[in-house]
Amino acid sequence: MPSYSRTVKDELSRLFDDEESCLRAELAAMLKVGAVFSAGRMEFSTVNAAVARKLIKLLNKFYPAAKRDVATVRNKGLAKSIRYFVRIFFTGVTEKFFAEMDSLEIVPNDFTKIAYLRGAFLASGTVNKPEKQYYLDISTLSESAALFVNQIMIDLDFNPTFYVRKEFFVNYICEGDAVEEFLEIIGAEESLERFQIARNLKDVRINVNRLVNCETSNLNRTVDAAQRQLADIRYLLEKKVDVDENFKAAMDIRLKFPELTVGELAAKISISRQNLNYRFKKIHEFTEELKENPNAENILSKPVVCIKKQIADAQFLLKNKIAVTRELRRAMHFRLKYPEYTISELAAKLSITQQALNTQLKNIHELALKVEKQLNKTLPTTN
Repeated sequence: MPSYSRTVKDELSRLFDDEESCLRAELAAMLKVGAVFSAGRMEFSTVNAAVARKLIKLLNKFYPAAKRDVATVRNKGLAKSIRYFVRIFFTGVTEKFFAEMDSLEIVPNDFTKIAYLRGAFLASGTVNKPEKQYYLDISTLSESAALFVNQIMIDLDFNPTFYVRKEFFVNYICEGDAVEEFLEIIGAEESLERFQIARNLKDVRINVNRLVNCETSNLNRTVDAAQRQLADIRYLLEKKVDVDENFKAAMDIRLKFPELTVGELAAKISISRQNLNYRFKKIHEFTEELKENPNAENILSKPVVCIKKQIADAQFLLKNKIAVTRELRRAMHFRLKYPEYTISELAAKLSITQQALNTQLKNIHELALKVEKQLNKTLPTTN
């Protein structure tokens, strides 16, 4: 049975981005991270045939005339695995590309950075079976390549640990949420589903073991939090408080599954645990304020107002055919297409960070205000 790392790489090897800049970044990462350089050529090796095929397809796309050869070697020993070697010789434009592979020009935006991580993982990444300890790393013989990968991971809001292991330079993450998010952004959807299922089963086993071992302190905190959340929800329902649909979803899932943890509830409605915790926190804050002041401002309905403003800004700019950057136009179209999504959910859909999306929406709003002001100036005044 193939390893989990091999399964992930097989899936990623079938994935080809629509954007040429992303494919170029992926090719650069595979060669920079996984190839060995020598005079006039580089040699890429892998035990995964699918990875070798993808590298050759990318080379054929961008450098069909590049001189190269492919060889296979059967390893000795019990495994008797086959290692594939792809040798590329420096000629003309390929030499210039190879010289600029670790340039920031290769990764001008978040999309190309994600593609670069995908290529780096294909070249030299490993990930543990989700049933075991959560662990994912990218190792390379080149320190400059490892530092470049490290910076990209930091830019995408990961928190990798960097260390030297014998002659290898390694970036790794070992937190379940981080490994899950990494698999999600690089496009390993099938492998991610297996990871999430295994993780949920592991969470159930952990909870059972906690009960068996009388670890009541942690369980009591979970139960107390759930009971407080249920009390808050029932109070708001009794007062017939109008809430945004995102808060309503949190309230409904907690009422339906009072025994589950926040993480398990979040998985059921496909949001992050942090996002659901934030909703319960706001519900509790408003409940406490409402008990002290019956006329308290309803903060639980504000997200709808914010989303309506974002939709109005997008419709206004599109209606007036205002020129915007590609990123802003994409954010506008996705906001109009998914009006029910929160910022974090929309950011995940766009494969960018929540901070980056907030900045884009802010820029859209400021541009809408500016255009509206200019249009008002051009309108004729009446006496």
